[in-house]
Amino acid sequence: MTLRVKPHDGFDGITLEEIVDYIHPNKVTGNLNTTVNRFDAIGIAQKGSLTFSKGLFTNSDASIIICSSGTPKPGQALILVDNPRLWFIRCMKRFFNTEGDNPQIHPTASINWPFVSIGRRVKIGPGARIGFDGFGYEKNEENGWEQFPHRGKVIIGDDVDIGANTCIDRGNLKDTIIGDGTKIDNLTHIAHNAVIGKNCIIVCLVCVAGSAQIGDNSWIAPGVIIRDGIKVGKNVTVGMGAIVTKDVRDNVTVIGNPAREMTTP
Repeated sequence: MTLRVKPHDGFDGITLEEIVDYIHPNKVTGNLNTTVNRFDAIGIAQKGSLTFSKGLFTNSDASIIICSSGTPKPGQALILVDNPRLWFIRCMKRFFNTEGDNPQIHPTASINWPFVSIGRRVKIGPGARIGFDGFGYEKNEENGWEQFPHRGKVIIGDDVDIGANTCIDRGNLKDTIIGDGTKIDNLTHIAHNAVIGKNCIIVCLVCVAGSAQIGDNSWIAPGVIIRDGIKVGKNVTVGMGAIVTKDVRDNVTVIGNPAREMTTP
């Protein structure tokens, strides 16, 4: 696969034919000889831009628009697909991306490298802290607190995104694990020994306490707190601000404090 880059001297652009060969759309209409050399939001797109529209657009100067319906202006081409935003994302990555498989780690992120394993195409935002000791103490005979030693790791799979100022603690006796494809927003805390499945979405201000587990393909909304040791199943949605104090079975939505399953009227 040949990757293209953003416009530079000598860059001839990406042809409609190249994009169509990649997408295999439902239909193509308009100028079949057009090219693009950049991508833009539809509201600011100009001649030479690739853009997309989720709905019926009324006006755009873009050269190529990925959309579900519409009528092209003179000189413009429309690529008609069922999910324009998804195909626009894929085209951005294929034709304008030079990142490759290496992790992208912001220089202000702090990684405790002897205790962290990072997969391919991982993105770590500014101020993130990964692989440092978690919060675990035991009261002693003098009524003081002694820290539980942390000897585990943080294992981060492929295609994981970790937002700004998010903290992921290393495990104490086990590893903290973030599954392939999971996306973690800013200002989130993942405590020691937590296990997050594949392709989960964890939005900002979430706290996943120690040894909690979240199954594959689950969506955790902003401000959720998941108590230590709790198991959240696969394909679960946890609503905004919910406090999860009991295990959650697969394929349900829970809301509230304490979190409870939504019932169908």
